[in-house]
Amino acid sequence: MKPRYRSRTGTSGRAGFTLVELMIVVAIMGCLAAIAIPNFQALMRRAKRAEITPHVTSIKLSEHAYQAEWDMFTACPLTPEEIPGREPQAFPIGPGDDHAFAYLGWVFEGKGYGQYQVEVDAQGYAFTARGQADIDGDGIYAVWEATDKIQARMVTMNNVY
Repeated sequence: MKPRYRSRTGTSGRAGFTLVELMIVVAIMGCLAAIAIPNFQALMRRAKRAEITPHVTSIKLSEHAYQAEWDMFTACPLTPEEIPGREPQAFPIGPGDDHAFAYLGWVFEGKGYGQYQVEVDAQGYAFTARGQADIDGDGIYAVWEATDKIQARMVTMNNVY
């Protein structure tokens, strides 16, 4: 008579996973996804929002160059007129256009998530450059500001997208 072989676990040579083991793995994967997906989405919004700071800094440098040539700062209206929101928009001003940003010498090519403006005091001796974005489309704007003396900084809370 041939001896019957048994595995260490006591089963009769069957290999594989039980339904309970598979359900536990699926539940663990679901929990990990529930944690990872919102964190990934927040990271993506933060990355899109990151374009505003260097643009506001660039506007500030352009204002100082303009002031060195014309002895005053210049104001620029809110551009683009509509805030881009979740989808980026092409910046509507190009080099040589008849617009304050073009006179300032600051335009960027391609699409972006921000809306920019420069406000100048009545004498033209101080300015505030502002960039804002609404990446998540909730109507609450994330705002950055720079002045003639202060570097670009976020003036809203860091969890605003």
